[in-house]
Amino acid sequence: MKLFHLSTVALVLFGAGSFSLAQDAPYDVIDQGFGKHIDRADPLPWAMKVRSVARGPYEFWRGSRDLFYQYAKTHFTDWSSSPQSLIPGHGDVHFGNVGSYPTAPFGTLAFGLVDFDDAAVQPFQLDLLSVYITSLLVANESNLSLPPSFSADLVDAYRKGLLSDQPASKLLATEPEVIVTLRDAGKKYKKEMEKFTEAGRFKPTVQKDGQVTEVLLRAPGIDRRALAEALSTAVTSSPTTGAVFNYTTPDEFERAILDVALRTRVASSGSQGLDKLLVLMTAPIKGTDSDVIVYLKQQIPAAAERQALVLALDPTPGQRCATRALDLTRPAPLVTGAVELAGKSYLLTIKEPWSDELDWTRIDTPETLVRYALLTATTVGSAHGQDGRSRQIAPLLTPDLTHALHTRATAYTRFVIDAHERFVTDTRVNKLRDVASYELSKLMK
Repeated sequence: MKLFHLSTVALVLFGAGSFSLAQDAPYDVIDQGFGKHIDRADPLPWAMKVRSVARGPYEFWRGSRDLFYQYAKTHFTDWSSSPQSLIPGHGDVHFGNVGSYPTAPFGTLAFGLVDFDDAAVQPFQLDLLSVYITSLLVANESNLSLPPSFSADLVDAYRKGLLSDQPASKLLATEPEVIVTLRDAGKKYKKEMEKFTEAGRFKPTVQKDGQVTEVLLRAPGIDRRALAEALSTAVTSSPTTGAVFNYTTPDEFERAILDVALRTRVASSGSQGLDKLLVLMTAPIKGTDSDVIVYLKQQIPAAAERQALVLALDPTPGQRCATRALDLTRPAPLVTGAVELAGKSYLLTIKEPWSDELDWTRIDTPETLVRYALLTATTVGSAHGQDGRSRQIAPLLTPDLTHALHTRATAYTRFVIDAHERFVTDTRVNKLRDVASYELSKLMK
């Protein structure tokens, strides 16, 4: 059983660099935490980040993790000071980060947590609290209500996943929402290739229902030899990653690279503004002779690390993300590794057509909202309970926790709605939204 104690990892920092939430504008908190990692030489990335989180309170919640962890550092010290609470946590739980993901063999899907950009060793309560806050924000957006028993029901659903010896895929196999996310298992990879590529190169845009959803820019600044060497290092230094790829040497990878593009997802919130590299390669994955799009997603320190709630325990952000993904998934993803390239750290995965996430816009009744929330809580519990951690956490699932979740989720939801209002009325935000619209319009012509 893995225990993450303060005495052994000196994890939580008390009083270091604390901020005044009353004085800091939400824009400044996000800028100083996330924004400083974005290259401002190109006007589009930061403008797109600001534009995405300004869309509404729910999107703001998803894209303002620095604000949440700054708040947690001063308001949830009883959780952060408890060694028994510390486990590998997801760090960014919302409905869009729960769904299906590719696992072995090629074309197979499992269900669980996805998108581990902010995963870190932290108090388990923060992931459960995030489920509650997400539910309150969706209820606010859709004019729905939650039952009085919601907090207790949420803890019970979490406990169900925590104590089960089954992975979430089996534990929740009969849930309609889970069935939907797994429906594309075995779908021909050719469909994904046709969506993103043409004649061995990436298309300039990806469209859905006549609307541009993704912009794929040429990446002339990426040195293909350096990329090949970075990929070779990633697969040869990790037995898990190496077992998936057909290639090992830089020469093999370089010969297999057909095209490279910088990806911008128009509707993204959380990681908007960071590099996302798509690498089209000739048959790189074992188990298929298809060309495959290898996906390198830039990683920066987790939000909890950026706000000094916890210390960074891993050598690089990419390694942190890959390690925590393996800590929190059963079975493991098909491809999960870390790539270090040109001074930046990336998570290594593949772009595939099978996975799907819970879609909060389908929630139109209180019953559906509760079902989404309880399903998410069970999935979080299943992820947290791996490697014997259930014995560490179970004694902390008390009535006091149930009460704290209710009061803290309610308070933070009010706070984040107010913070969003302050954010969208900030003149800097309005200027950047105009920049994003202008730069996007140029790219889409």
